[in-house]
Amino acid sequence: MNVLRSLTRITRPCAQLARTMSDESPRSMERCINEVTLMGRVGRDAELRGREDMNQVAVFSLATNYRIKKRDTGEITQDTDWHNIVVFNPYTRDFVASKIKKGDRLLVQGQLSNKKYEDPTTNERKIISRVIARNVINLTQKWRNEEQSHQGEEEEYENQDQSS
Repeated sequence: MNVLRSLTRITRPCAQLARTMSDESPRSMERCINEVTLMGRVGRDAELRGREDMNQVAVFSLATNYRIKKRDTGEITQDTDWHNIVVFNPYTRDFVASKIKKGDRLLVQGQLSNKKYEDPTTNERKIISRVIARNVINLTQKWRNEEQSHQGEEEEYENQDQSS
């Protein structure tokens, strides 16, 4: 239930923005949307990068899966996309660095950013896409907490049966 409330809180502002942009006024034509919402599993533990006296960032990868149906055989295959996630916000960064582990299921909201650089070995220009996260919700942690609370209730129930 809490996950659904979180999803509603995230998607509601996007719907409101879309309604305000639907008119044909020149002001609405100037607005742009760069919004990304991903739900997937963490591919590697989050790590802090940067010097301690400067602004540090938390970096991790997120895997999202999707299914493709092949036209010729009709076979359905599953494919995975990997996303580089960067967290600048100090509160979210500390949460991610301390609580996020490989395999956790996350909901990430942020914006898409492309970083351009030149590879020093091959002198090729490359572009890396990354998501700059504003909100990170650990869905695995919520499920673990719910399971632990249910297990505690079962133990109490079993203890009551033994005493009577």
